[in-house]
Amino acid sequence: MTADSIYIQLANNKIDKLLLKDAAFMTSYEDSARYNQVKGKTMMGFFENNELYKIDVNGNGQSIYYGRNKRNSLQE
Repeated sequence: MTADSIYIQLANNKIDKLLLKDAAFMTSYEDSARYNQVKGKTMMGFFENNELYKIDVNGNGQSIYYGRNKRNSLQE
């Protein structure tokens, strides 16, 4: 995750929310040649049980996503 500014909100000494402000960009590993990617002006991440479960993207949201079929194989 990258952005011009990153803000973290804690609750009970755990991450509760994450704000990626201005030029927000996030990737996740898919395989050795592919990464899922999301970018936008700002992103707000929400955590539950110390895990990121939801991201809201605002402003010019764009994504590259590699879908999988029922057999968990990458769609070409």
